[in-house]
Amino acid sequence: MNDQKKDRRVRRTRRLLKDSLISLLQEKEFKNISVTDITTRADLNRGTFYLHYSDIYHLLLDMEEDLLHDFQQMIDDYRPTESDQNSLLSILIPIIDYIAENRAICHLMFENDASSDFQDRFHHLIQQNGCAIMQTRFPDADDDSYQMFFEFITYGTIGLLRSWINNGQDIPREQLAQIADRAILGAAGRMLG
Repeated sequence: MNDQKKDRRVRRTRRLLKDSLISLLQEKEFKNISVTDITTRADLNRGTFYLHYSDIYHLLLDMEEDLLHDFQQMIDDYRPTESDQNSLLSILIPIIDYIAENRAICHLMFENDASSDFQDRFHHLIQQNGCAIMQTRFPDADDDSYQMFFEFITYGTIGLLRSWINNGQDIPREQLAQIADRAILGAAGRMLG
Protein backbone atom coordinates (compact mmCIF):
# COMPACT_ATOMS: atom_id res chain seq x y z
CA MET A 1 0.00 0.00 0.00
CA ASN A 2 1.43 3.40 -0.89
CA ASP A 3 2.16 5.91 1.86
CA GLN A 4 -0.35 8.48 0.64
CA LYS A 5 -3.23 6.00 0.81
CA LYS A 6 -2.06 4.80 4.24
CA ASP A 7 -1.83 8.40 5.53
CA ARG A 8 -5.33 9.11 4.28
CA ARG A 9 -6.65 6.01 6.07
CA VAL A 10 -4.86 7.00 9.29
CA ARG A 11 -6.35 10.51 9.10
CA ARG A 12 -9.81 9.07 8.41
CA THR A 13 -9.60 6.65 11.34
CA ARG A 14 -8.38 9.33 13.72
CA ARG A 15 -11.15 11.67 12.53
CA LEU A 16 -13.74 8.92 13.22
CA LEU A 17 -12.38 8.42 16.73
CA LYS A 18 -12.36 12.15 17.46
CA ASP A 19 -15.87 12.63 16.07
CA SER A 20 -17.09 9.72 18.17
CA LEU A 21 -15.63 11.20 21.33
CA ILE A 22 -17.21 14.58 20.57
CA SER A 23 -20.55 12.90 19.93
CA LEU A 24 -20.36 10.93 23.18
CA LEU A 25 -19.50 14.07 25.15
CA GLN A 26 -22.88 15.46 24.12
CA GLU A 27 -24.42 12.59 26.09
CA LYS A 28 -22.18 12.01 29.10
CA GLU A 29 -19.16 13.22 31.03
CA PHE A 30 -15.65 12.44 29.84
CA LYS A 31 -14.88 10.33 32.92
CA ASN A 32 -17.80 8.02 32.03
CA ILE A 33 -16.67 7.34 28.46
CA SER A 34 -14.74 4.17 27.67
CA VAL A 35 -12.64 3.10 24.71
CA THR A 36 -15.42 0.62 23.91
CA ASP A 37 -17.96 3.47 23.80
CA ILE A 38 -15.77 5.35 21.33
CA THR A 39 -15.00 2.40 19.09
CA THR A 40 -18.62 1.26 19.06
CA ARG A 41 -19.73 4.75 18.02
CA ALA A 42 -17.00 4.86 15.35
CA ASP A 43 -17.80 1.31 14.19
CA LEU A 44 -14.17 0.30 14.73
CA ASN A 45 -12.60 -2.34 16.94
CA ARG A 46 -10.64 -1.65 20.13
CA GLY A 47 -7.42 -2.82 18.50
CA THR A 48 -7.73 -0.06 15.92
CA PHE A 49 -8.10 2.50 18.71
CA TYR A 50 -4.88 1.27 20.36
CA LEU A 51 -2.99 1.46 17.05
CA HIS A 52 -3.50 5.22 17.23
CA TYR A 53 -3.86 6.12 20.92
CA SER A 54 -2.68 4.70 24.21
CA ASP A 55 -5.86 5.78 26.03
CA ILE A 56 -8.73 8.28 25.90
CA TYR A 57 -6.57 11.03 27.40
CA HIS A 58 -4.10 10.59 24.53
CA LEU A 59 -7.00 11.03 22.08
CA LEU A 60 -8.10 14.17 23.94
CA LEU A 61 -4.56 15.56 23.86
CA ASP A 62 -4.43 14.99 20.09
CA MET A 63 -7.70 16.91 19.76
CA GLU A 64 -6.22 19.77 21.81
CA GLU A 65 -3.18 19.84 19.55
CA ASP A 66 -5.40 20.05 16.45
CA LEU A 67 -7.37 22.94 17.91
CA LEU A 68 -4.32 24.90 19.04
CA HIS A 69 -2.68 24.31 15.65
CA ASP A 70 -5.75 25.69 13.88
CA PHE A 71 -5.80 28.78 16.13
CA GLN A 72 -2.07 29.32 15.53
CA GLN A 73 -2.61 29.02 11.79
CA MET A 74 -5.30 31.72 11.88
CA ILE A 75 -2.96 33.98 13.85
CA ASP A 76 -0.11 33.29 11.42
CA ASP A 77 -2.40 34.19 8.51
CA TYR A 78 -3.32 37.53 10.16
CA ARG A 79 -1.81 40.43 8.27
CA PRO A 80 -2.77 43.79 9.80
CA THR A 81 -3.48 46.62 7.40
CA GLU A 82 -3.63 50.38 7.86
CA SER A 83 -7.38 50.12 8.50
CA ASP A 84 -6.70 47.67 11.34
CA GLN A 85 -4.98 50.30 13.49
CA ASN A 86 -8.04 50.77 15.69
CA SER A 87 -9.48 47.28 15.48
CA LEU A 88 -8.67 43.60 15.90
CA LEU A 89 -11.76 42.45 14.01
CA SER A 90 -9.74 40.98 11.15
CA ILE A 91 -8.26 38.41 13.57
CA LEU A 92 -11.22 38.06 15.94
CA ILE A 93 -13.85 37.27 13.29
CA PRO A 94 -12.04 34.23 11.81
CA ILE A 95 -11.42 32.86 15.32
CA ILE A 96 -15.06 33.33 16.35
CA ASP A 97 -16.25 31.81 13.05
CA TYR A 98 -14.01 28.81 13.68
CA ILE A 99 -15.38 28.39 17.21
CA ALA A 100 -18.95 28.60 15.91
CA GLU A 101 -18.27 26.01 13.22
CA ASN A 102 -16.51 23.71 15.72
CA ARG A 103 -18.76 24.35 18.69
CA ALA A 104 -18.69 20.82 20.10
CA ILE A 105 -14.92 20.47 20.31
CA CYS A 106 -14.45 24.06 21.49
CA HIS A 107 -17.07 23.54 24.18
CA LEU A 108 -15.24 20.42 25.28
CA MET A 109 -11.89 22.17 25.48
CA PHE A 110 -13.13 25.30 27.24
CA GLU A 111 -15.41 23.49 29.69
CA ASN A 112 -14.19 19.96 30.32
CA ASP A 113 -12.10 19.26 33.42
CA ALA A 114 -10.50 16.33 31.62
CA SER A 115 -9.01 18.71 29.09
CA SER A 116 -5.64 18.69 30.81
CA ASP A 117 -4.07 22.08 30.36
CA PHE A 118 -5.85 23.39 27.27
CA GLN A 119 -6.82 26.73 28.80
CA ASP A 120 -3.26 27.34 29.97
CA ARG A 121 -1.94 26.47 26.51
CA PHE A 122 -4.58 28.69 24.88
CA HIS A 123 -3.57 31.48 27.27
CA HIS A 124 0.07 31.03 26.27
CA LEU A 125 -0.83 31.08 22.56
CA ILE A 126 -2.71 34.38 22.95
CA GLN A 127 0.04 35.92 25.05
CA GLN A 128 2.85 34.79 22.81
CA ASN A 129 1.19 36.00 19.62
CA GLY A 130 -0.63 39.01 21.02
CA CYS A 131 2.47 40.51 22.51
CA ALA A 132 3.89 41.32 19.08
CA ILE A 133 0.60 42.87 17.98
CA MET A 134 0.30 45.03 21.10
CA GLN A 135 3.95 46.08 21.11
CA THR A 136 3.50 47.69 17.70
CA ARG A 137 0.55 49.68 19.07
CA PHE A 138 1.99 50.44 22.53
CA PRO A 139 5.79 50.34 22.19
CA ASP A 140 6.45 52.27 25.41
CA ALA A 141 4.64 49.91 27.81
CA ASP A 142 6.80 47.99 30.27
CA ASP A 143 6.99 44.21 30.61
CA ASP A 144 4.96 44.12 33.84
CA SER A 145 2.13 46.02 32.18
CA TYR A 146 2.12 43.60 29.24
CA GLN A 147 2.08 40.65 31.64
CA MET A 148 -0.89 41.97 33.61
CA PHE A 149 -2.71 43.02 30.44
CA PHE A 150 -2.46 39.55 28.91
CA GLU A 151 -3.53 37.85 32.13
CA PHE A 152 -6.58 40.10 32.18
CA ILE A 153 -7.64 39.89 28.54
CA THR A 154 -6.85 36.22 28.02
CA TYR A 155 -9.00 34.95 30.85
CA GLY A 156 -11.61 37.58 30.04
CA THR A 157 -11.70 36.44 26.41
CA ILE A 158 -11.94 32.79 27.45
CA GLY A 159 -14.83 33.71 29.76
CA LEU A 160 -16.54 35.63 26.98
CA LEU A 161 -16.18 32.70 24.56
CA ARG A 162 -17.35 30.16 27.15
CA SER A 163 -20.42 32.24 27.94
CA TRP A 164 -21.22 32.60 24.24
CA ILE A 165 -20.87 28.86 23.62
CA ASN A 166 -22.86 27.93 26.75
CA ASN A 167 -25.67 30.32 25.85
CA GLY A 168 -26.11 28.69 22.46
CA GLN A 169 -24.27 31.42 20.57
CA ASP A 170 -27.21 33.69 21.34
CA ILE A 171 -25.69 36.82 19.85
CA PRO A 172 -24.41 37.15 16.28
CA ARG A 173 -20.75 36.41 15.66
CA GLU A 174 -20.04 39.93 14.42
CA GLN A 175 -21.52 41.42 17.58
CA LEU A 176 -19.39 39.14 19.76
CA ALA A 177 -16.29 40.12 17.77
CA GLN A 178 -17.11 43.80 18.27
CA ILE A 179 -17.59 43.29 22.02
CA ALA A 180 -14.26 41.46 22.28
CA ASP A 181 -12.55 44.09 20.13
CA ARG A 182 -13.79 46.96 22.31
CA ALA A 183 -12.89 45.10 25.52
CA ILE A 184 -9.37 44.20 24.39
CA LEU A 185 -8.49 47.57 22.89
CA GLY A 186 -10.17 49.46 25.74
CA ALA A 187 -8.14 47.55 28.28
CA ALA A 188 -5.01 47.98 26.19
CA GLY A 189 -5.51 51.73 26.00
CA ARG A 190 -5.89 52.01 29.76
CA MET A 191 -3.25 49.48 30.80
CA LEU A 192 -0.60 49.97 28.13
CA GLY A 193 -1.25 53.48 26.73
